[in-house]
Amino acid sequence: MRRAAMATVLLAAQAAQAQAQAQAQPQPILPVPLQPVVSEAFRTCTHKTPSGLGYQLLRPGKGRLPTPVDVVQLDYIIYSAYSGEVFDQGVDKTFPIAGLVAGVTEGLQLAPQGGLVRLCLPAALAYGDKGAGPIPPDTDLVFQAELRQVITRKELEARARR
Repeated sequence: MRRAAMATVLLAAQAAQAQAQAQAQPQPILPVPLQPVVSEAFRTCTHKTPSGLGYQLLRPGKGRLPTPVDVVQLDYIIYSAYSGEVFDQGVDKTFPIAGLVAGVTEGLQLAPQGGLVRLCLPAALAYGDKGAGPIPPDTDLVFQAELRQVITRKELEARARR
């Protein structure tokens, strides 16, 4: 019992010493959640549609093009076209194309399954003057996505019947 008491006293002393050192020398702390910044080289697109959507096919796909009634499985990242601040990212996420903002709905239809596309969305084709979550109003965005799978309405219905 005496050893246990000594061990407790020793641990308390070590903890106090560690806390005193931390207060004396503030350490750099990584903010959580991590919000990386995408460099300027990755915030531009080479082509434009009549609606004003910028796009660049970074890697061609070999599958079919999605339509507005399809569902897509994506790896994606969304960030500010101005500052590069990352707002959202996901791996292996599934979305109905028609349920996304106008610029993403339009742009995903330009890249076949397996393709990697960068979309430059003017605010009017993104969240407009309202913003959404961490995205401020009137923010031009970049949406980069790899189309892992395009799922048709018929395929969805067949899966639901199983």
